Amino acid sequence: MTIRGIDVSEHNGIVDWQRIKDSGIQFAVIRSSWGHFVEDTMLRRNVSECERVGMPYGLYHYSYVFNDATLQEEIRGFTNLIQQFRPLYPCYVDMEDADGFLAEQGVVNDIPFLTRVAKSFCQAIESVNYYAGIYANLYWFETKLYSDELNPYDRWLAQWASAPTFAKPFGMWQYTSDGSVPGSSARTDMNIAYIDYPTVIKEKGLNIPSGGKPIPPKPEPGKSYHVGDVVSFHEIYSSSTSTQPLTPAITRGTITKIVEGARNPYLINDGTGWINNGSIDGSNSGGVKHRVGETVSFHKIYVSSTSTEALKPSVTTGTITRIISGAPNPYLINNGTGWVNDESITSGQGGSAGTIQVGSRVRVKEGSADYNGTPLASFVYQTTYTVMEIKGDRAVIGLNGAVTAAVKLSDLSLA
Repeated sequence: MTIRGIDVSEHNGIVDWQRIKDSGIQFAVIRSSWGHFVEDTMLRRNVSECERVGMPYGLYHYSYVFNDATLQEEIRGFTNLIQQFRPLYPCYVDMEDADGFLAEQGVVNDIPFLTRVAKSFCQAIESVNYYAGIYANLYWFETKLYSDELNPYDRWLAQWASAPTFAKPFGMWQYTSDGSVPGSSARTDMNIAYIDYPTVIKEKGLNIPSGGKPIPPKPEPGKSYHVGDVVSFHEIYSSSTSTQPLTPAITRGTITKIVEGARNPYLINDGTGWINNGSIDGSNSGGVKHRVGETVSFHKIYVSSTSTEALKPSVTTGTITRIISGAPNPYLINNGTGWVNDESITSGQGGSAGTIQVGSRVRVKEGSADYNGTPLASFVYQTTYTVMEIKGDRAVIGLNGAVTAAVKLSDLSLA
């Protein structure tokens, strides 16, 4: 048995489900959510339209789990969300690292941890009486998710080839990301199912919605803050997606990272905790004039943020990769070249990246690859993205809070 289907997310835009069905597509797997925890902006429209035209669908969550706290956040969000719907195909956890986030967190090669993440998701999905499965590519299934502990769970294999070669059983095969389907976007993921999932799910009485628990709304955006801003706050959270505020041990700190689109987007002091606009009582930029990601020219440099002895630099241009507001030399250059201050800086417009920072609207330069050198699809160069994170010369870009790719900062231009 082979059943033809597609999978979609907000990246496919507004699709015409009647045309898709009329073209012969028999099912869809819809991205419900990503990270810890953001709902796909097109989820409810896609589900509603599939139900209207009679297209059976499944759901998947793109995981960014890197520790136990984020594992629980994502599981709670996904199991609450799926119980609001009646999918006749499985509910999958998507295990991959397309933008290098897990590698950055140091867990991409932690096989026991990745196995536990996949198993925990499946157990949680089954605990609410839904059909669970794991999505991964061939490399991940063969080198990271090969444990026999995962054998009880269905697999959705991504292998873009003329025929699958995975040795273990799998119920669905994603055979290309470059398919063409009337009514969908220019590039669409194509799949073949080998199991009559609607019959199995109905016979077993699975995937019956109970409504789930409402997901707390994100705080209103309010004022925009930046990396390097010093802020005062009255509450703090254990993760960027947590809904449970904690009483902070300290009530003032520096924003050292921003996760665009997250419920609590501001990381304090590289690990104190996370806050949102509603947590913040006041701010003081510390007098800094420049931002992380900005390329600057300078005529002297210091060995630390507090040094008083200026040195002659071996290079005179670099990218600000960290800011310690209030420090005598607040700007770290190139993650280790040295520290500079406003008096050291002769120009804040040097380098091809200009003044691109988190939140900037950018375009990817034609012909550029991703940060690891992998070629990008042609449509990437025609789209305007938001910069979600900058670390050194690495920028993460995306749309509507969903990550698209990690690229070199110098390969971006302001839109």
